[in-house]
Amino acid sequence: MASLPNGPSSPVDMVVDYFTYDYEFAEPPRVTSLRNTVPLPTFTDFGDDNYFVADQRGYEAVVYYLAGQYLEADMSGNIVDARLQLNKVVREISYSSTGVTVKTEDNSTYQADYVMVSASLGVLQSDLIQFKPQLPSWKILAIYQFDMAVYTKIFVKFPKKFWPEGEGREFFLYASTRRGYYGIWQEFEKQYPDANVLLVTVTDEERIEQQPDSQTKAEIMEVVRSMFPDEDVPDATDILVPRWWSDSASQY
Repeated sequence: MASLPNGPSSPVDMVVDYFTYDYEFAEPPRVTSLRNTVPLPTFTDFGDDNYFVADQRGYEAVVYYLAGQYLEADMSGNIVDARLQLNKVVREISYSSTGVTVKTEDNSTYQADYVMVSASLGVLQSDLIQFKPQLPSWKILAIYQFDMAVYTKIFVKFPKKFWPEGEGREFFLYASTRRGYYGIWQEFEKQYPDANVLLVTVTDEERIEQQPDSQTKAEIMEVVRSMFPDEDVPDATDILVPRWWSDSASQY
């Protein structure tokens, strides 16, 4: 019986493999479809460059623009249309050939001819929203064919810059014996000069959302000082750890 091929085993091979697969798909190659990801259609159609949105307005500018196409806004661009309901947690969607009724957590009820559900895959896989009648089996099967992976981008601010910068140095990798352990780093000097901020991306790390930020910061500082042993690395002054996986509104 032929033995199965071994995966990457050295720290360098593992972090390169992690950058190629986990960083893109938030899951390791063993659960990623080779047929559907190599080559990745997005890379084939648009190239494999990574882009960063540096617009100070953030993605909300896109949302406001789209909303302004059909919702009433004031001169400042703020949405003032009474039809826009925010901070409403949908709990039940009842639908039939005659229309749709949506009930929220505060017992409000909304009726419409049609409803577009844009909840995350994690919410659809949870019991947060009850569909009446239950969704057809083919749709439930499609929903559960994918995982709601954990993809966490941690921002760390320092009092000064100690890492290399310039052409081809936006990303740098940390080769650990533990696959994916704070491995993918990114600096923002080009987008935000003198911000002194590093971004580290981790995947499949539920534990990070459950532990104190102080512990995460300590782990990160150990890694950073290991990457730059010849530099005077100061303690980070701030850290931002998103917790999408434990947020019921996203159900990561």
